[in-house]
Amino acid sequence: MNTKSLLTLISFCAVTVLVPAELAFAADADSPCPGETWRVVDHVQYSRKSKESPAGNYDPNGFDTEDYIDLSIRATYVEDHTQPIARWLSRTFAWSGRAYTEVTGCYGFSCSTGGGLQLGPSETVSSASNASQLQWSCRHWLEGNCFGYLHALPLPLSLPDIVPKDQLDADHCYSKETHTADRYERYSVCLTPAAPEQLTLEAHPSEVDANETAPNDVTTKLSLDVSCHGVPVANEPVDLRVSAEDRSGGHNHLDNRPRGKLKDKN
Repeated sequence: MNTKSLLTLISFCAVTVLVPAELAFAADADSPCPGETWRVVDHVQYSRKSKESPAGNYDPNGFDTEDYIDLSIRATYVEDHTQPIARWLSRTFAWSGRAYTEVTGCYGFSCSTGGGLQLGPSETVSSASNASQLQWSCRHWLEGNCFGYLHALPLPLSLPDIVPKDQLDADHCYSKETHTADRYERYSVCLTPAAPEQLTLEAHPSEVDANETAPNDVTTKLSLDVSCHGVPVANEPVDLRVSAEDRSGGHNHLDNRPRGKLKDKN
């Protein structure tokens, strides 16, 4: 893959500002993308109303009970294939949900959760700082002394899994829906097809003064990062072209512009 960039030089009197302009990409089949991006969505809804007697036994003459949960999880995983063993370069995780349980005349609780995490290559969900965010915030109340009515709090939050590639369809996706009398769950995962390279270009410094004491040594350092699906691409040729922006800096850089004269001479 060849990557080309156009730098525009804008002159303001004695100061030149380097501004990255157009970026163009040309894919090369001999240079496969070293990264893959997986996107996962998992949505669970659960709702149940029933009668319950002590110790969790169902009884038509028991107490009215209600359980409800609605949880959505979205995750984006970027996998790095530049090493002998693939690894996660980054994992972004966002979630929101609420849960509710009440045993009429006994007790109940209402919970909510929401947030986001971005994990680096060596970070885990189970680390102390991350685990503290993956929690439900719950409010409890008592309505009576009902021994034996033990409704569990919502399950702990976790990153959704991805399926093996051989389960993906022609569109590089997999989805599954589960319906029961009181539960609905939809899980989907997609592997993003190979993407063109991305080029990040920066100038350090972004301004240089042409009237410094060493006018022939006015330089700036260009930093170029080429990546594909967020994974750096090594040994990639990059072509740069530098041009002056038309009518910048009080100077006319247009082609075939009128020439000036000095003492009636061109």
